[in-house]
Amino acid sequence: MKLKYLLLCATLSVAFTSSAVLASENGKKPIPGKSDVMVADICLKPEIQSETDYKKTKELVRTEFEENLPIGSKIKEKDLNAVIEAFATRKRDTPERADHCQENVRERYWEMNPVKDK
Repeated sequence: MKLKYLLLCATLSVAFTSSAVLASENGKKPIPGKSDVMVADICLKPEIQSETDYKKTKELVRTEFEENLPIGSKIKEKDLNAVIEAFATRKRDTPERADHCQENVRERYWEMNPVKDK
């Protein structure tokens, strides 16, 4: 019985460790296109960063994207929605610094949009 619990603990330990490593890698992996730069800029704005209401956050982030996207740049609506959703549902640190905000948005984006192996 003790061996059974020991094996279970070892399995869980490996699973949580690999999950943490993957999350850490995803937090460093940039979001494609101009979106990553935009997320970094948005994370610097305390009024957006501190907003906790889901709908209000989505609205604020969409407005920021629409108003501040460089001239001539376009983001597909599907990609924009994915970034906005990642921003609104990111894990929040207390207090959240701008660099943590960006990492949390990246991590959430890649959780929702995993890279498919070819």
